[in-house]
Amino acid sequence: MKRYAIYRRVSTDEQSRPGHVSLEAQAAECRRAVVERSGVVVAEFEDVQSGLQASRPNYRRLKEAVARGEIDAVIVYRFDRWGREPGEALTACRDLQMLGADVESATEPHNDPFLRGLFFLLGYRESQSISQRTISGLMTRARKGEWSGQPPLGYIVQRENGRSVLAVDPMMAPLIRHLFEEAAESRLSLAQLADRAKAAGLRGRTGHPVSRQAVGRMLRNPTYAGCIVYGRTRNGKFTPRGRRPREEWIVSQDAHPAIIDSATFDRVQAVLSRHRAEQGTVRRTRFLLTSLAYCGRCTNTPGPNGVARAWRVYGHGTKGGGHYECSRRGSYGECDLPIISRAGLDQAVKQRIAAAFDFTSEVRERAADFIATEISERRSAAEQQRRDLARSLEEHNRKRVQLARRLMSNLIPEDVYQALEQEEAAAITLIERTLASLPADPPAANVEPVLAALSIVTWRDLEFEDWRDLAVLLIDRIVIYDRSDFEIEFQPAADVVRTALSKLSGFGSRKLG
Repeated sequence: MKRYAIYRRVSTDEQSRPGHVSLEAQAAECRRAVVERSGVVVAEFEDVQSGLQASRPNYRRLKEAVARGEIDAVIVYRFDRWGREPGEALTACRDLQMLGADVESATEPHNDPFLRGLFFLLGYRESQSISQRTISGLMTRARKGEWSGQPPLGYIVQRENGRSVLAVDPMMAPLIRHLFEEAAESRLSLAQLADRAKAAGLRGRTGHPVSRQAVGRMLRNPTYAGCIVYGRTRNGKFTPRGRRPREEWIVSQDAHPAIIDSATFDRVQAVLSRHRAEQGTVRRTRFLLTSLAYCGRCTNTPGPNGVARAWRVYGHGTKGGGHYECSRRGSYGECDLPIISRAGLDQAVKQRIAAAFDFTSEVRERAADFIATEISERRSAAEQQRRDLARSLEEHNRKRVQLARRLMSNLIPEDVYQALEQEEAAAITLIERTLASLPADPPAANVEPVLAALSIVTWRDLEFEDWRDLAVLLIDRIVIYDRSDFEIEFQPAADVVRTALSKLSGFGSRKLG
């Protein structure tokens, strides 16, 4: 007698749709089919998971049971219950056939391999259609200011005029508001903010204290400012995952009552941006280049999610020694950037910084006036460019009028007029685009913090903490290519100061300063 294993599956999406076939109904139909085929059911397996995922636990256990010789055939309600990813499903069927077992359907023809493959493809197409309809519905709800899914901590979902909208949770909202205010006004790390939130009584929905990661997600969530933002990332099953361009986001302002005002939210975002660069200082790192160093060999190499990214270089080791290592090498062993001595790289970076900024006090004092003068000159040059373009635009418009008059006076033929008119129109379009792209004023970097810090630096007496603060202030990133090959990209303000110091010192000579 043929030994059958029943495999039944539903996904969370299917369970929420009316008319879906339940796990019990699938099992009953499969048992009936086994009796008709003079077989016996020796095992049953079920999963509540998407058929696109081959990592379903009981799906794997079923295949292992077949490999042990415990099962002669697998029966499913429909072939799309076996899986919705055609390539993986067909491969699994072939593997089971090689082990002497077959996959049969209780409600569909199962003896024809062509039809079986067709059913798998139809299941895959149905999954695509379901995904597209779901995403379209979520986008429509977001545009209307409706909320979909679990509300963030501090809010509850209410029905209002047939719509699901967020309402403020009066118990949790004051705690979250206090968390945002502390984040905006202090230089506390996320871990320290999480500790303070715990002490204030902020708890997640399970009753546990919020973690550092949860605090970071809360502080970056625009929902707390009364805004619904949908589509920031691509998380669909049939599209590449990753972050969407900002212009593709769906933003619904004032969709629900805000817990914090937009000004506070913006201040918190600025603090979080600085925190990424300053996290080594906040956490008292032992490594000079924490959060500043990147691997030059792994630039734009995809991560586990397939999205190109930058890979940091992290410090490892004890206080007395230590080394730097590419995070891709440390996690996956795939980068050929060698391990670099902490002491050697730190010393080389310090020398590079000192060479760029260690000038006489006289040169530093003159730098502020020199930079202000250069900015003024650049603004004058930009204004002159704007005036020149305006005059050129006026001249081309004048030529178009003259061409029209000559055509009306029959001084030039129609085809010549059309050709010349197109040339003038193209020139005017180009000038207008150039004018639109010109900034109102050339951007001016805030050099005062850099000049203030350099005015009190005594290079020979700097301790580690001083060097760390100086590195964070001056350096945007360090790209490392080899043990002795690296490139320092300075912050915009620091780069302006560096250029000015070099010019004022007589082409870089400190003696001539």
